[in-house]
Amino acid sequence: MTTMCYYEAPRGFQLDGFVDPIDLPTAIRVIAPPNAKSVHALAGAICRALGAVLDTYTKRNGETLMLSSAAAWSLATGITDLYIAAAEDLTRPAIFDCIDFAGRICAHLHLVFSFGQVHVHAATMNEAGFQSRPFEDLPTSLRNPVPLSVVPTANTDAYEGIELPDDHWTTFRPAYRASLPPHIVDLCDRIYLDAYTTTRNSKAHTTEEISTLAGSIWQRLGIHEIERTVSARAMQAGLFRNGLLVRLDMHHFTRHVQLNYVNLMTGAHYRQLRGFVNPWRAAATVLHAQHVTTEDTLALRALDVTAEGDIPTLSLNIPAEAKVLLAAQRWHQLLAKDANPPLFNGNAHATRQGIRAVVHQLNLPLVPYWRTQKDDKGRGNIGIKVEGIA
Repeated sequence: MTTMCYYEAPRGFQLDGFVDPIDLPTAIRVIAPPNAKSVHALAGAICRALGAVLDTYTKRNGETLMLSSAAAWSLATGITDLYIAAAEDLTRPAIFDCIDFAGRICAHLHLVFSFGQVHVHAATMNEAGFQSRPFEDLPTSLRNPVPLSVVPTANTDAYEGIELPDDHWTTFRPAYRASLPPHIVDLCDRIYLDAYTTTRNSKAHTTEEISTLAGSIWQRLGIHEIERTVSARAMQAGLFRNGLLVRLDMHHFTRHVQLNYVNLMTGAHYRQLRGFVNPWRAAATVLHAQHVTTEDTLALRALDVTAEGDIPTLSLNIPAEAKVLLAAQRWHQLLAKDANPPLFNGNAHATRQGIRAVVHQLNLPLVPYWRTQKDDKGRGNIGIKVEGIA
């Protein structure tokens, strides 16, 4: 059940806890603008508090759409509390709008008044059933905020006990040692030896198995040009030692592997996607990263996605950071309609354009490419040919 409380801040209290990035993940913290006549005046601040700051299209199309998206994100991320500071700047209708919004997202509503300003809305507080609480009942992180700090992760890339390749290593290695800086040379050495050892220990013999192997190697080592080129040469050397002559066209092979076997999206990338107010582009991008076709994406219904962001009908290994994006889109659709609407409203062209825009804007490690009827003529050209060595 939603509770409604109000607090009076002491003299000189600063509102840093309502704007600084602090450890309060299940709460929305906003500051009311002067003379806010409805909750729509808080729409932008609520979206920013949820981390949605990138979607200018939604902003241009009205605060109502922003609030609908904010409600979806709140339900998807498990928001439990809505804190509004400088509550004396709200008008009476805005207070009742805030009550409605808090009820819609099943969150507790907390209004914080500046020192000596409770009297501005004392009658409204009493009429609406707000409870007076001591200022000390507010979370410590709001009263005495400590900004979050980023802790760098250690690089634990250890390499020992490997089999050194023979002839190919002695001819290929000098080629990049002569033209690249020392730190890049060391990187290339690690990539080559890792890919070579992995390939030598694999049982890959078919184009499908080799493509899968390349996907797993690139998933681990990266898919920029250096990683692709060096690891591909190492794979060819390892497969040759395993009795296979493998020819690669790197243009077609790279696209084939990345489209079907690689997902380099990390938790940080998925957290970037939460910057979009309207969650549909982010959710569509998540499914594209999981190699779900556009046709299968558009066939999904809202209730095909669980409240936790899983899709039981598809065999997907969706990271936790990505599930919240799918859950947000689910809630966004269900809040707009009572039935079981499509998970996405657009057609194939609009969906692909949305994914392209997201990939390019955030520089995500995805290939925004889809096969067309024209491409079907060359469907067999995936950039790899395998022959056994007699």
